[in-house]
Amino acid sequence: MQIKQEQIYLVKNEKSKLSILLEVEFGEPADSYVMYNGKEHALFYHHENDMIVLDFFPEGARSALSKAKEVGIVETLSDAQTVIRDYKVPVKHVEKYPFDVSKYIEVPKAS
Repeated sequence: MQIKQEQIYLVKNEKSKLSILLEVEFGEPADSYVMYNGKEHALFYHHENDMIVLDFFPEGARSALSKAKEVGIVETLSDAQTVIRDYKVPVKHVEKYPFDVSKYIEVPKAS
């Protein structure tokens, strides 16, 4: 399984539904879902061989994601303006992730 960190954008629509914008992934989504433990990182399972660490959620987003049963996923080109796919996935709330997520997190260095 490929595990990688991805820069994401979070948006809420007028009905307070949460969507996650990220750069398009290779391969079609299959049985996709977001796994969330209520903290600053979440896991997005795109398909069985592709998982993305969604990291550093601000406090407001954590609260919204903690209550969500599903979220929108918007896959865009690298310009973040051209939408390739847009779909909904369930959110699976867990106490603990199945592996140590911190091994896959790169903290940006201050310039």
